[in-house]
Amino acid sequence: MEGLAPPLACLLEVRLGLENGASVNRALVDYLGEAQGDFADELRQWRILYEQGVSTEGFIARQQSSYRRALFSLFERGLRGEPILSGLNDLEKEMVEACRDQLELHLRRLPILGLIPLMLFQAPALLLLLFGPILTDLLGRLAE
Repeated sequence: MEGLAPPLACLLEVRLGLENGASVNRALVDYLGEAQGDFADELRQWRILYEQGVSTEGFIARQQSSYRRALFSLFERGLRGEPILSGLNDLEKEMVEACRDQLELHLRRLPILGLIPLMLFQAPALLLLLFGPILTDLLGRLAE
């Protein structure tokens, strides 16, 4: 699942940390210690803004998906000391469902995308096999 849905991976890691008794801050530090990629960089930027006391509303509003916005908002509430485990569980269900929908869409398009090489490479060869002898005969008759 690595790279497929980084926000979901982050959510699962933080939820697991909370279930094992860690604080939200500790779970985020653990996740960011090993995470790489665009989402991890955005999470680091958000965390820096939060720690500096700057309003993160603008940063959260600029996120590309509603799931990322909800995740950042939940983390912010958790860092303020509010309980977020039930919210993480609800968001996890929604994110898993969204990932399944996205995979199903991709899988529905895959057979059509698989036909593109067939049409580009095999169809011209087949046409050459069909019309090659006819063209050779026609050119031979025209040359006479």
